[in-house]
Amino acid sequence: MVLRKVLRIMGKALIGLLGFILCYGLAAWLLPLVGANTDYSGPASGELVYIRSNGVHTDIILPLRSAAKDWSTELPFGNTVSDDSAFTHVAFGWGHKGFYLETKEWADLKASTALKATFGLSGSAMHVTYCQLLQVNER
Repeated sequence: MVLRKVLRIMGKALIGLLGFILCYGLAAWLLPLVGANTDYSGPASGELVYIRSNGVHTDIILPLRSAAKDWSTELPFGNTVSDDSAFTHVAFGWGHKGFYLETKEWADLKASTALKATFGLSGSAMHVTYCQLLQVNER
């Protein structure tokens, strides 16, 4: 009697799991076919924005000075160790504070840090780095 009830519950759970997988697969197959912004042609002019990753952390890189914003006024060179004003770009990274401070490589990742970062259980941090782009390949 109890075994039959357990098997019935497990059967329903299995059907639910298979239904979820089927719905997910259909969505993954069909949703890319839906057009969005099909008439979009991009801006006539603008600034190039770059993405940089070291495999663990990702930064958004913006021009230091542009028509829209001069980051050097908000982030003075004097606040850096080098006080070097030759940089052309500024990189912004944001995320879990413990992850930034404790995880330089994937091998350094601890389960407690990953769980805290995943569920937002502790503070966040932003790191800002001046950088110099050596070569720009525009498309």
